[in-house]
Amino acid sequence: MNKLALIVLCSLLVGACSPSDSRVTKQSDAIKSPSILEQPLYRSDIQQRIKQAEQDLPTDEWVTNPMSGHYNHSRWQRELNVSNELLQEVEPKLKKMSVPELFDSIMTEPTNSTSVKISGVADQLYIDGNHAIINELKKRPNAELEYLKKFQRDMRLIVDSSQGQYGFMGSLCQEILVEHDMIK
Repeated sequence: MNKLALIVLCSLLVGACSPSDSRVTKQSDAIKSPSILEQPLYRSDIQQRIKQAEQDLPTDEWVTNPMSGHYNHSRWQRELNVSNELLQEVEPKLKKMSVPELFDSIMTEPTNSTSVKISGVADQLYIDGNHAIINELKKRPNAELEYLKKFQRDMRLIVDSSQGQYGFMGSLCQEILVEHDMIK
């Protein structure tokens, strides 16, 4: 009897947590494979390098910056080096991707959570990778960019630097469409 009650409770909770129909979502939200920016982070050789980069060492230089506060500059430089290396592997692949693939590869902040903070190598890779993806999208012809029109109200927040240059996915779509004279 307890198993049956647990199954019923779990199914009710799953149904209660389903996304609303009014929210614009990716088709792949249910079963999402890693994006082009996430894939390199799963490699065992890279995971070891990330672990080494994302640690404070006794010889590290700490600095204070008005924007960032007090932080470990040496660690940040190690993380940046690994991130830049991974981005160099990813960038050539972007040119071969379709507009939907590029758009779906933009990293967004986790939904329904304010406590998850992406940091370190992944954070830097997502920020710089998003910029590379967006730059590639902006190079595409209007016929391909038609795909973006249906996402003009997409409220997912783009992973970006603290200045928040891009904001929401919908705003990005509108910006690109305006730049291409596809909307006013």
